[in-house]
Amino acid sequence: MPKLLTINEITQKLDAGTLPTSYIIQSPDTITCEVLIKLLAKFQDNDEMLKFIVQLSKDKSISIRNNKENIALGSLPHFIHAYSSNTLYPENLDKEKQQAILSLFQKMLFSKDQLLYLLQNLSKNNVRDILLQSDCFLMKDLIAICNDVNELSKFHRYTIKLLYHYLNPTRQWNKPLTPYLDMFYFTYRAGHTLGLKNKINIQAKGKTLTLDPEGEFTSVSLKLLMNIIQRYQQIYPNTHFEKIANAIKFADMRMEWDSHDYKEKAAEDYLLRYQTQELAFIATGWTRHTVGIALYGDYLIYCNRGEGCDSRSGCKIFKIKDRNQIDKAFLEKLLTPQKNISEFETLLSTVVDLTSPAAKMKSKPHKYGTCTFVNLKSTIEGMLVLLDAGPNASTNEVWRASQKGRRNYKRFTRFIRDREIDEIIKNMFYARDPELITFYAALVKAIVTQHHGTPRSSYKDNDEVIRAYELFERSTSAVRDILQKDQDFMAIIKNITPTYEKILIDKRVIRCPGIREEIVYSYNHYAHRVVIDNGYMTAINGKATPKMHFSFKQARKMISLVG
Repeated sequence: MPKLLTINEITQKLDAGTLPTSYIIQSPDTITCEVLIKLLAKFQDNDEMLKFIVQLSKDKSISIRNNKENIALGSLPHFIHAYSSNTLYPENLDKEKQQAILSLFQKMLFSKDQLLYLLQNLSKNNVRDILLQSDCFLMKDLIAICNDVNELSKFHRYTIKLLYHYLNPTRQWNKPLTPYLDMFYFTYRAGHTLGLKNKINIQAKGKTLTLDPEGEFTSVSLKLLMNIIQRYQQIYPNTHFEKIANAIKFADMRMEWDSHDYKEKAAEDYLLRYQTQELAFIATGWTRHTVGIALYGDYLIYCNRGEGCDSRSGCKIFKIKDRNQIDKAFLEKLLTPQKNISEFETLLSTVVDLTSPAAKMKSKPHKYGTCTFVNLKSTIEGMLVLLDAGPNASTNEVWRASQKGRRNYKRFTRFIRDREIDEIIKNMFYARDPELITFYAALVKAIVTQHHGTPRSSYKDNDEVIRAYELFERSTSAVRDILQKDQDFMAIIKNITPTYEKILIDKRVIRCPGIREEIVYSYNHYAHRVVIDNGYMTAINGKATPKMHFSFKQARKMISLVG
């Protein structure tokens, strides 16, 4: 009969090399996570270690204490929660043991309840590494959980972001698989690309969902920026933007999925890229803040429009003191977030003189917690300047390149905002869930309320008036029905209508009133009947479409999507 052993006795027998192959763990007992890790490290045979873990995890009367919390076991998910509460990769365990334990977790097939427990209790990094990089659950269970607002409202917002990107590796214009996750996704998108500060609260099935537009993984912002540039290139082909897109893609491929962290050996890859005179783009920074860095030949770009920034010039270009200082050791430090801005700028000061920029780009501090997007986007202006001047240009040549005007960059930023409105309209069109329709109404209200221009009547204000008015005008009838009941919101629309009409006249924009039809030939030469209402496409071949501005090029795009 197997011998009954306490945790202390098991530890002693491991030290002596006399642990029997068969034994029963005595309970009840409570051990600390530190004691558990030290005990696991004593196993010479990983299979024996895993047998111990499986037996230990089944006992409900054994608890593991960590961070002043006692986690009662009784199942492997509870053990996973306790074991990984500090880190999934304890320093006291060698990599072989770490991987053996992780493989044990990933080989399981968790029930829906177990999956729910793990999603609610694991950190976002552990959700990513244990659950979303293996087949340890049924997809139908995950989708069911993501469509249960009662459960979703208990998740950490970063877990929700992970789940959205896992279930939607590419954004599709169709009925959403997980409408509640869509709410979180579009709040982030609009918050980062258009600028939203206030949280959006949505009532769904008796629960309040709080949607925060601020904060996102750096790797997600990189992907969004890369996608925007690729679409921009389709309309405005430009060799500079092609090189910038390549640099951003290079950075994205060296970041961990949905994180702020770079992969191992990323510094070596960056060093080779820099030494071969290619544009190198780096998203980095310090605790809770991301900035943009670019390296190209003799120059370094530093873009910070947030914490500790220059209130007039967020993006600056500096001459590198000695290119040999851009070595592996420097890059490893640069790719690792520092503790604060002082440590970060001390690091930069080893290779550049931060008091003497070769060029400065005019900008205002960003008002919202969107540094992972805004600072990366603004770095593009500096990269355009350096690509114009060249990697070995003199400081005077760099300065002159920065004075040529901001036309290319400003056209790009305008494209970002206009495209975001289009994305909202396209996806709103497919919303059928009442809560999702309510969400889009709240999102439109938040955007229009914060961005409908000011009395200054600058070009930027005019752009905001156009976007605000047309966002409401292009919204679906279900969304407009909700908005029209809001007197304060409709007062804003009434207020900006004369300004909107005047801007169109000043810009000589011709809007054909009423409904008409056009025959548009697609790329395969088939004829399609397009219905246009007040300048917007509303149907193709009798099939309703999102309200998009009519042009033959835009019509062909929509034909390829809706047929």
